[in-house]
Amino acid sequence: MHLARRSLLALLLSAFALPARAGAQILPGAKAADAMGDFSARVRAAIDTTLRKWEQGVAARDAAGVARLYLPTAGLYPSFGAPIQGRQALTDAYAHVLPRISQPHFVAERVTVSGELAAVAAELTYQVAFASGGSYERRERVQLAMRHIWNEGWLIELQSGGDLAPSVAWVRAPHPTRRPGETDTVTVRVTDALGGGIPDVLVAFGGDDAGAFAPAGVRTDARGEATAYLTAAAEPSVGEVRVTTAIEPHEALLALVRTVVPGETTSPDGRPGVPRP
Repeated sequence: MHLARRSLLALLLSAFALPARAGAQILPGAKAADAMGDFSARVRAAIDTTLRKWEQGVAARDAAGVARLYLPTAGLYPSFGAPIQGRQALTDAYAHVLPRISQPHFVAERVTVSGELAAVAAELTYQVAFASGGSYERRERVQLAMRHIWNEGWLIELQSGGDLAPSVAWVRAPHPTRRPGETDTVTVRVTDALGGGIPDVLVAFGGDDAGAFAPAGVRTDARGEATAYLTAAAEPSVGEVRVTTAIEPHEALLALVRTVVPGETTSPDGRPGVPRP
């Protein structure tokens, strides 16, 4: 396990394991349990305020504003891609992904407080826009380690989960026109929020009437790239290449391809026509 991930887990576990140190004054006649409960309620309300600011920053696409809700040395550890360390890196990452995100909603389901440290188990939902139009709802479990900073409130120190949606793009798109039986090389790249390649992601190559891919499934290399070979059909046709990844948002890259014989014309809609005389 990555050392930083071990530190994150250790911090979260220690926050759950340590007894809560209220730090609140116990009034005459009040029970200690009442004071502890009041302190925890006030902390939870303050943490909810931070989460509402996070939602507002995401909705406003204010990457720098969202990053300010993290400590200067904070880290975000996504399931895929490299860890994102520090406010500047977080600002860059959010600036890249916020244009695709809308309707964010953060719900703190469990808050455990120990002095100036809090461990938060939360659910995060938001809409991710597809480049081709439309969107889908993403729902994730998020673990936060938060720390209280004087005059700044509760800030996020470490975050596990809440993956920033990866992207997939053509490195080498299929050639739009091929001859029957011709083989073409097709390459795509899967990147994280900072534009770094994500390795070991399964990419599926397929489509309708586009020909045959070999192999049909490829895992990305260290650069986040996956390559397959597309052999055109033996007969003239019009088809669609479809490339999808095994990680969300499962957005498909699409490309129209035609298989034509030499000297053949095409109709206005791109379908094979009749041979020229």
